Amino acid sequence: MLSIVKSVNEIERLEGMNRAAMFSYGEALRAAGEYPIEAVPSETELYRAHIEGLRGRLAGVSEPDGFEIIHTSFRGELRLHRDKVNEWLTSMREELKAAAEAMQTLSIRVAENGSGYEERLKSDLRTLRSVVECEDLGRIRKTVQRVAAAIEESYEQLRDANQLLVVQLRDEIQSLHREMDNSRRSLFQDRATGAWNRQKLEARIEELLQLGDGFAALILWVSNLKRLEAGLPPSMIDGGLKAMVQRATASLGSNPHGTPPMLGRWANDQFLVLLEVDATTAVAMSNDLAQKLSSRYAVQYDGISHQITLHVATAVVDHTPGGDPRMLRSRLEQMTGVALGY
Repeated sequence: MLSIVKSVNEIERLEGMNRAAMFSYGEALRAAGEYPIEAVPSETELYRAHIEGLRGRLAGVSEPDGFEIIHTSFRGELRLHRDKVNEWLTSMREELKAAAEAMQTLSIRVAENGSGYEERLKSDLRTLRSVVECEDLGRIRKTVQRVAAAIEESYEQLRDANQLLVVQLRDEIQSLHREMDNSRRSLFQDRATGAWNRQKLEARIEELLQLGDGFAALILWVSNLKRLEAGLPPSMIDGGLKAMVQRATASLGSNPHGTPPMLGRWANDQFLVLLEVDATTAVAMSNDLAQKLSSRYAVQYDGISHQITLHVATAVVDHTPGGDPRMLRSRLEQMTGVALGY
């Protein structure tokens, strides 16, 4: 009888601990959603909505696997929020640094220039007028020399101030150029994955052919993409492909002359990497990428972490120095056509 009572008490204690743990977990989620770093309002609201969604899921958890989904999703939301805030902070730091430098230069100029040019010039003119009727040539000469020196000093200060305006204008022009570069880059980017698009790849292939050097085109074929598209939301698939592109970029390293290989989307389920290496090296890199990219990828969708498995096959089409460009294009078309099922 005592053992039964003891067991009942132990069960009640465990139930109390479970309720306290669930309440603590829920409070942790609530606090994470209530006190984020509010950098970009729209992103913050989306983050809050996703965290609130996780709190809602917590109330319905009845199996250990449910907790694992919430853990992974919560970690993913925090990581995405951190990355977006860091991106915003980096941009703000650059803008503040440029503004601080301009303000420092301006403050120095203002301190050097005194109370203003207009009053000084008016004072110099009054001085000149005061000696117009004077017959003392020595006094006139000294006054003219003093006023001339003051006007020359004002001229130099005005010149320095104008140089500051030129510097500021140059900064504005550089900022405009950066915006134009970003806009131009967006024209040649695949929006879903951030990789270059086919137009950019074909232009680069033409450049490499004109140079006459050898290079290799490494084909990445996501063979199960059509099957995924039949059952998953487009944004979830795009997230998986973007993660694959990021992993591929990190694995490729640099070309022999230091620039990163160009990676772009050749077709819906194909990506192309232009490697400025020989065929043997390209084949080795192809085998390595096939192993690394055929994998599961964690993707955040509607505040919940999901796993997407991508099957990636690779192939290499190489172009020897001085080779026939038509042969390269024919082999590339043949290989990508086979992958596409033509």
